[in-house]
Amino acid sequence: MPNLLQLPPELLGRIIEFSMPLDFENLMITCQGVYACGKSQIPMHTAYKKEWRKISLNSGQDTAAAFKCLYQIAKAPIIADYIECADLRGSGLNGLQFDLEQSLEEFHALHADTKSMERFRSLVAGSSCLLENKVAVRNWQSMVTMDSEENDESKPLVSWSWAFLLAQLKNVKRLTLPMEWGSIVVPDWDETRSGRWQLLEKMMRLSYTSTRHAPWSQLKTLRFLEPVDYETRNGLATLLPFLGTSGLEELYATSLVAVDDGYTGISFHWPYTDLNSSLRSVELVSCCMDGEGIGNLLVHTPKLRSFKYSHHTKWHGCEHDWNAGAFVASIGEHCGHQLTELAVTVDQLFGRIINGVTSMKEFECLESVELEIGIFAGPSLQSGERRGTNSCSPSEGYEPWVEKDVPKLVQILPSSLKSLWLFDNRTIWTDNSVPLSLIKDFSAGRDWLLSDLEHLSYRQLLGRDLSFPDPEASAIESVKKQAELNGFAFIAGAGLQPFWRRAFGERHGILADD
Repeated sequence: MPNLLQLPPELLGRIIEFSMPLDFENLMITCQGVYACGKSQIPMHTAYKKEWRKISLNSGQDTAAAFKCLYQIAKAPIIADYIECADLRGSGLNGLQFDLEQSLEEFHALHADTKSMERFRSLVAGSSCLLENKVAVRNWQSMVTMDSEENDESKPLVSWSWAFLLAQLKNVKRLTLPMEWGSIVVPDWDETRSGRWQLLEKMMRLSYTSTRHAPWSQLKTLRFLEPVDYETRNGLATLLPFLGTSGLEELYATSLVAVDDGYTGISFHWPYTDLNSSLRSVELVSCCMDGEGIGNLLVHTPKLRSFKYSHHTKWHGCEHDWNAGAFVASIGEHCGHQLTELAVTVDQLFGRIINGVTSMKEFECLESVELEIGIFAGPSLQSGERRGTNSCSPSEGYEPWVEKDVPKLVQILPSSLKSLWLFDNRTIWTDNSVPLSLIKDFSAGRDWLLSDLEHLSYRQLLGRDLSFPDPEASAIESVKKQAELNGFAFIAGAGLQPFWRRAFGERHGILADD
């Protein structure tokens, strides 16, 4: 490396500093001369890497958490580049923890410190993403430094300081968004929020630049973890700046809505005509989406291989009745040729299935699937019949649907399937005709229709009271007998969850809604 070593030591030292953190270690082992020049930086690099590689901020309890983290970054801006794993929800990542008991008096002391505030203003002024975005630097300086000054519950918890903090995490690989993320909304909803939104979208665009270590280009995993209940809901659209980044591969989210019903829903549309998402795996728990809403995302996911979803009726009866047939058909239309894993289950449904699933042949590559029995409990889309609040009769030539019309599962599944997990939510679906019709003749057709199938499971959720009346006990025993005769491993009990749903909860700390 003769040319590099011929540089003045001061200039070589600046090059070594510029390589931190991502390229520092590789540069230091290139030759003895470079190592000798940069060895004084090793202790600082090691300390920053240990302390800042993972951070955890409790946005739910500490409204000033973002500001306090920015204060540390303002003192030494390079530490933001060391952050690879950022849990802004405070859900348990091992790493830097901020004291949740820190008083507001201490926080106000930072505001009273002229030197500290000047560091903040310098940090904002030095952010090229703001300057390139033509956002008024002075306005950002004001909003970031004053954002959490008051303990006002009416102010959005996810605010200017959170947005600015996210813009500093240029090398983050795994990101958990703060609580109340929905407070940053689609820009045309509120002029004061559009500046934050524009900043995030600018960061998204920068992830595609060819510059070395482009901002957000390292982001692989995004988590959005809100409570899973009837009241909690956030628009899928609030995640758009992250879904559009160049390298995002995994999305784990809860309580999202993508329904354009003109009433209680929150619509979702993909606004980036020149971009597609790079997502490979999506897991959505207790979400409320229809076929159109999910289709508006999936049509832009050409790399998607795994999609898992559990449905939940949301606030004010959003999707009180759910069209499972249209939902699965939309997945099949946009991703059926590429998915290898699929799960569609139900956490809570107050109404009825509008149309049921009648075919899954479009999932040509599917190897593993977990399905709620109830998604088949409805008339076909082709019949024109609809059940639920806005029910309508079948078109001419079709008979009204009854439970025994549920298709035989062995005839509608793709031949590529290797694992089949069925979940029967007995607290929602009560008619025994549905499961019995679904698994009828399964063993007879399995060898020639599903020759690659290796794993079969039928799990039945029971109510908390296990002392069932005789008729119900008899019905459960009937399903058990037929399932086992057709090769399914059968288990029934209280507290059961779909396999994928339980795995999600264990991995991300999100429990089922009681």
